[in-house]
Amino acid sequence: MKRMSSLAAASILVLLSFGAMGSAAPPVSATGVCSAGLVLTLHPGLPASMQHLPPGIARDIPRAPVSVSVPLYPGARSLAQFVASAIPEYPPDPYLQTGVAEYQTAGSVDIVQAWYRKAFVACGWRSAGSMTTNASALTSGITFASIDNHNLTMEMTFGDTPSSGAYIAYGAEELTYPPRPASSYLRGPFSAVHIALRRAMVQKGQLVSHIVRSTVIARPLITQFVQSINALTGYYTVSGNCRGGLRLVNPAWLSFVRRDGSVAYAYESQGCGEGLSVNGVGWLMDDGRVWNLIGRVVKQQEAKPLPLPFLHSWHGPGLSAWVRLGAGTYDFSARYHPLGCATDLALVGTNGYHVADITNFVPHLPHFKGGARWTGWTLHLVPGIYRVEGQKVSGTCNWSVRLERTAP
Repeated sequence: MKRMSSLAAASILVLLSFGAMGSAAPPVSATGVCSAGLVLTLHPGLPASMQHLPPGIARDIPRAPVSVSVPLYPGARSLAQFVASAIPEYPPDPYLQTGVAEYQTAGSVDIVQAWYRKAFVACGWRSAGSMTTNASALTSGITFASIDNHNLTMEMTFGDTPSSGAYIAYGAEELTYPPRPASSYLRGPFSAVHIALRRAMVQKGQLVSHIVRSTVIARPLITQFVQSINALTGYYTVSGNCRGGLRLVNPAWLSFVRRDGSVAYAYESQGCGEGLSVNGVGWLMDDGRVWNLIGRVVKQQEAKPLPLPFLHSWHGPGLSAWVRLGAGTYDFSARYHPLGCATDLALVGTNGYHVADITNFVPHLPHFKGGARWTGWTLHLVPGIYRVEGQKVSGTCNWSVRLERTAP
């Protein structure tokens, strides 16, 4: 996750180095048993002295009290007047809550830092990095991440006092998101999932994109899609965080079709300011389980084709013979001209259900001009009997359909 330097945001901080944690044995160690001597209370947004900095506070941030228990160096005394900002860096997320405190002790910075390294580990934290700077009275720091709560981190920063003691600053940061609403869950059962994935490439200095389409009708795979989306927990309506840069494969549209013909929709955009949305309700944080599943399914289309003996052309309306197909992955594609002469070319099961309808999306593809270009779906079929139907086709329409098996 990206983090923003609070002093850099105020245009006064120069970070000298970020590095891995040191491994020297601490001169003073914790006992190995957690002793949490301080409870910090967190509040929405940044501390009062920093609230002019981005990203602001989301209106739907949870307002219930949030507290965190942390170790406190023995004999440390609380400071009423802070010597510097206790939040050296933070995630630019409008769902951020923070809590701060500063202390002073007679021990040296090296001894105090070594004590905190062991004390935090004993209390269920892991070290997540360190920093040094010459632009603050707090010149060094350690970042600790909670093992139990991946949204909670603690910025511990330290500095030398005029009497050779140590300043100790606590900066607790937690991302607290609103509960996921019931309307963002998929409610089945579903008989098919249609996927449209945009891919882009740079050609002659220009970004050129196209849509790759796939249909899933195998019940276990449909169940995996539904369960993966419904298992996501992180939900938000306002995004200030960029979860990645430009992606050449992005976004994806999913249509979950029920047996009665009704449809639930999902949309996922990887990158800045978005996530996964179900029926247009807010955004869900995909930890990769859904996006990776989309990629695996669509990639089947790129497998080396194993041609079936099914290629036929018609002039005007027509039907193919029924074809018995085994379970597997197939490319179902068509070409026709003139453009727009067909509005219903489909692969149909014996129950009349349209497994894939090519003409639903062909007119919207910018690269499709009719004629020799094959365009269609990748299908994951269960064993059954199917045929091609071209019912809504003009009398002057020349059209062809091809069905190829691409994987078992």
